Amino acid sequence: MLLGQGCVKAIRNLTTHTTTQPEPDVALESLAALSLLARWIDIAQVITA
Repeated sequence: MLLGQGCVKAIRNLTTHTTTQPEPDVALESLAALSLLARWIDIAQVITA
């Protein structure tokens, strides 16, 4: 959960605190982090006690 929150906040800060586009490498790394998180969520299983 905290990884997801961190990704969203980092990406939001890039776009709200500047008027320029982020560097391509930074943008790609941000998307990669969100993609990895989405993959982990997709394969996660809920285990109930």
